[in-house]
Amino acid sequence: MTEDGKVHSLFGGPTGVPEVRPHVVEVLEEALERARSGDVAGIALVTLDPSGLVDWRLTGAISFGMVGGLSCVHQQVVGDMNDA
Repeated sequence: MTEDGKVHSLFGGPTGVPEVRPHVVEVLEEALERARSGDVAGIALVTLDPSGLVDWRLTGAISFGMVGGLSCVHQQVVGDMNDA
């Protein structure tokens, strides 16, 4: 969210209005498939709704490897925000 309180899409498209984002659904379905097959021991999830509200969940096994993965995500999000 920016200083003016508005959500700006990094990859185009309107914001503030609920809409199906196929790539988001695809990523979640792939993760769910892996979880159902037993290939996921733990998960950290952050979601952003169209109004700018953020929710996060952490469940299952945790590890220092997850900290590294979260650091990579942090760097990517910050980089994308700076490029927007």
